[in-house]
Amino acid sequence: MPNFPYKITTIFIFSIFVAVVFVSCNEVESTYKYPVPQTQPSLTGTVWKCLGFYDIEADYLRKIWDDNLFPFQYTLKFITDSTAACNAWGGNYAYEYKVDYLKSTIKFEWIKTVVDWYDTQDGWLFWHAIWCAEKFSYKNEELKLFYNSIEEPYYLLFKPYEVPNNNE
Repeated sequence: MPNFPYKITTIFIFSIFVAVVFVSCNEVESTYKYPVPQTQPSLTGTVWKCLGFYDIEADYLRKIWDDNLFPFQYTLKFITDSTAACNAWGGNYAYEYKVDYLKSTIKFEWIKTVVDWYDTQDGWLFWHAIWCAEKFSYKNEELKLFYNSIEEPYYLLFKPYEVPNNNE
């Protein structure tokens, strides 16, 4: 019988120890911020040249009008993680955008435009498609901006663009 209080004390101390460890582990786990997995590479700092308008249902790429006089035409540059700019035949456009790499969603907000009103080429369609884009895919050296995401039959197809160095 003399060991009985010792056993109760030992069990009581062990129970308190387990409770403290359990509570402290839960607090550490809940305050630890796990890195958010990114399913696609970051767009920040990339520059893209548009190849054309792709119709998924018809499996057809309509090449964008480009006279090759101005190689920077129909380019899209992601300057920061929230600002982008593009050049089309008839103007220059600046955007703010929000991107969710996990869900592959993107939304552009038009903030500034310098447009030549005589634009009769693909400039307006290019601008409108970017402004309406809601989803994207960035893999295998291709960027696709889906601009009719309800049925997703269309996207702008881009390839990486090397900005010419004027010092060479």
